[in-house]
Amino acid sequence: MSKRNFNVFFHLHTVSGIVIRVGLYIIFFAGAFTLFERAIHHWEEGEDHPTSTEAIPAASIDYDRLTDSLQAKGYNLYGRSLYLTLEGGEKQRFFLSGSADSLASEADQEEAELSFNTTTYEIADQPARYSFGSLLYLLHFFYQLPGQ
Repeated sequence: MSKRNFNVFFHLHTVSGIVIRVGLYIIFFAGAFTLFERAIHHWEEGEDHPTSTEAIPAASIDYDRLTDSLQAKGYNLYGRSLYLTLEGGEKQRFFLSGSADSLASEADQEEAELSFNTTTYEIADQPARYSFGSLLYLLHFFYQLPGQ
């Protein structure tokens, strides 16, 4: 191997190793603190002892009432998927995918991140506030990279 090729490969290996190491450091560091996501959230909210740390059972949600609230708010649900997180608490975040129907309007093909109250089923256009624990969770799974 020529001296030039050796230097090119050596520097390419060094730089790519540093970049990969930084990415893995972020993933592992964020993953370690993601174990404490709920505790961080309760600490940010100023709660000494959280009232509910368990996830809401999926059977306790009235899905008909939720879809009626979404339709009353003006969302067309045809061809869309609904993703619920079902965390503990009264305000639940959920994700409404864009319509898979090719004939749907542009407004219906847009994704929406919303939240709803589990007692009144009121839909809020603003999602529930993210916490530092949620940020660490997103960093752990590298959701900031496009195409995931």
